[in-house]
Amino acid sequence: MPFTQNFHGTVHNVYNVEGSLILDSRSGREDLERELAKLRAAVAGLPELPEADRRSVETELAAAQAQSASPKPDGAAIKTHLDKAGTTLESATNVVAKAGAFAKTVFGIGTWAFAQLS
Repeated sequence: MPFTQNFHGTVHNVYNVEGSLILDSRSGREDLERELAKLRAAVAGLPELPEADRRSVETELAAAQAQSASPKPDGAAIKTHLDKAGTTLESATNVVAKAGAFAKTVFGIGTWAFAQLS
């Protein structure tokens, strides 16, 4: 399903923790949904992440994923959810170093969603 891109700025490439390109200007909603599912699984696999932080991040990632699956996804709303998740992960970097790397990916996906879906 085609969508209209209303954002008139630079579309950023998004890389995962390993440094692989996961989203770019050619990516679509299906790619976003796939990457959000991967992020949810990765966050679930961080045993050192405090449970309250895990629930908060999971809630925001689930909301972003639901928004991305809607008939007309709102890139700004997706970015807001991912910014909240990223901020929680960033604050947990004292506990889990890997969470900080996920935070960068989460913020990057939010920026991409805003650029591509708004």
